[in-house]
Amino acid sequence: MVFFDNLRIFLKAGRSGDDPKEKALYNLIQKEPENPNAHLKLAKIYQKKGEKQKATSEYLLAADIFVRNQFYAQALAIYKQLTRRDPHLDQVYLKMAEIYREKGFLAESLVQYRTLVYFYEERGEKEKALNIMKIIDN
Repeated sequence: MVFFDNLRIFLKAGRSGDDPKEKALYNLIQKEPENPNAHLKLAKIYQKKGEKQKATSEYLLAADIFVRNQFYAQALAIYKQLTRRDPHLDQVYLKMAEIYREKGFLAESLVQYRTLVYFYEERGEKEKALNIMKIIDN
């Protein structure tokens, strides 16, 4: 009987809504929705659980909060990490390019824009590629 009780507790602890760390982070995010570190920690939990989409959303939210608070290095680190995990996140390349351009790092900005042009051309989205080329020309 004790074995089954322990097994039930063990299995219950592995379910998604029952993780105490996850619940604590949800509560913290409810109190402090602009806390990027809470979103990062939640993203890491999702990543470990294999919930890629949820993890990506939390990473993007954390990076956006860092940008709003002018912590560009932290945001760029998250964006770079995301592009290594999923190189098809075109909005991430655009955000990195905008940050680099705003901060005066034109060469880095051009690299991101060129990556986007290549990405759109590969997917057959010529109109989007042309729009990025217009940004580069300005």
